[in-house]
Amino acid sequence: MSYRGLYAGGALDLDSSACTPGPCGIELGDVQEASGEELKRFTSAPSFGFTTTATPTTTDQRYGFGDLRVLLGSFTEATANAPTVQTVGSQRYVGPVTLTADTQLAAGGGVMFVNNVESVVSTAHNLDVSAGGTTTFGGNVGNATPLGQFKATDATFTAADHTVRARSIDLSAIDGAGASVELRGVGTGSRIDIRDDVGANAALERFDADADLLVFGTRTEAGKVVTSADRVVANEVTLNNTLPVSTIADTATIADTNGGLSIESAGDVTMGAGEKLSSTAVLAIHAGGKASLGDLSATELSVDAAQIEILGRPPGPVAGAAIPVDHGVDWVANDITTNVVPLWDGKDAPPTFVLGSGGIRTGGVIPYDVVRFTPRGDEIKPANFVGSDTRVLDLTGTGPRAVSDARNDLPRSAPPVLPALAARAGDEPPSPPRAVSSEEVIGALHCRTGSGDVCAPPAIGDDPLATEHALELRQRYRALLATDEAKQSLRSAFAPLAPRGGDAAALPQALAHDPALGDARARIAELAVALAQVELLGLEPEQSERVRHAVAADFAAASGVAALDADAVLAAVDASGVAVLP
Repeated sequence: MSYRGLYAGGALDLDSSACTPGPCGIELGDVQEASGEELKRFTSAPSFGFTTTATPTTTDQRYGFGDLRVLLGSFTEATANAPTVQTVGSQRYVGPVTLTADTQLAAGGGVMFVNNVESVVSTAHNLDVSAGGTTTFGGNVGNATPLGQFKATDATFTAADHTVRARSIDLSAIDGAGASVELRGVGTGSRIDIRDDVGANAALERFDADADLLVFGTRTEAGKVVTSADRVVANEVTLNNTLPVSTIADTATIADTNGGLSIESAGDVTMGAGEKLSSTAVLAIHAGGKASLGDLSATELSVDAAQIEILGRPPGPVAGAAIPVDHGVDWVANDITTNVVPLWDGKDAPPTFVLGSGGIRTGGVIPYDVVRFTPRGDEIKPANFVGSDTRVLDLTGTGPRAVSDARNDLPRSAPPVLPALAARAGDEPPSPPRAVSSEEVIGALHCRTGSGDVCAPPAIGDDPLATEHALELRQRYRALLATDEAKQSLRSAFAPLAPRGGDAAALPQALAHDPALGDARARIAELAVALAQVELLGLEPEQSERVRHAVAADFAAASGVAALDADAVLAAVDASGVAVLP
């Protein structure tokens, strides 16, 4: 049976399961006018006082009910956004539903789809469900044939695996005890908007959302916020982990626009490598298992997990950004708190922690670079996240290096020990660390296996070449100079300087002020941070200077600038203004 638009004063139940011969389905399409008659729609619940007058008169019109008629006063002119199906009560669709046109469903009660909802094969049609109650999905939406735009109010998924695929997805609350829900934005420019909590009323088994842009936003009415997506609760949470990120953007790929965001998982929380999650307020992540995270920006940041992994990504240029060079993955907030020390996955450049007006606590020694958000140590505010086109920005730091409060890195009951000396039981004085020569340090930096790979670093220990500063020096040297990709990147950064040649003494001045050498200045700043670790190894001054000179010489050789030597590189480092930790 075909309906040219439906209006029900009560509930609507369309069941195709009993049709013969089967299988049968339900097709939702355009609101159509009966042949030769003007299209009308209901303005209010009619009395359904049907007549069977053979010829239309001025007092009645036909509206897709076969030969049945209803009083003209119950209708007004149809509009382009007239709902395909509109009910005062609930709606229930038993059997697979196919969209043969853009479809709007409006219900005073709930809406239930017992089976799958798909678009007709040839076209990605839209589905807009506005329900006074909950919209329940018993199957997939757009899994076989993706929808164009899919929008629904509060949604509940049954305890099964569900896939929703559309060019854009717009949902309010999402719940479903035992449900595994995959939301997939399809095509370039895909977007998912979530406007209320996920799993707050009935925690999901798994929540997996992936699109070019994933937004935890708000629902507004009359200009006022009615709901806000503040929580995600599931046994497993995965965000934007389907396709690798190919470019570096200055904006977040996962954005929370209002009120902060709490992600709560009994298992793992996973972000895709290269993805950037920004919250304009507090961002809190709890994982009973492992939290694998990329770039994070918030006013306050807290991560609590059995294991915290930071996914490295390569540095590179950022098109159209105020800060043209991105130095790799970073966590940015006024205060950063973790229950265990985060571990870098070893890929590309090591992470950086960026602090606004607060401090950092990691449950142990901080093994990565810590810098300030601005040179003045300004507070990070929600306004910092708003771009010129209202997109949510990914933040990065431009300030000097900062020193964490060491008291937060030690157990309160730990007895004091001498700096750089291993604590030992008994009354004997601690043994001093063994003396290390510059040749040993340089050899460790140049170390290669028999197959030509970079040697794996040792485990952290008491040996001077296994301290955290020594390991950070290795990591930073590797990121700058130890691979063919790193050397090529360095050569590209210094390419504008290569044709100039000339006076080596003038090169530091050019590096400091020439606008064309922004990438080169960024590499010099990275080298300065690496060389700072040399001064923290506890070497004799002469030995320390030999290591610095050797690293600078490697840097000069890899730059491809004939006039750039180790002394000129060190002069440029001194002029960079990068502070050295005491």
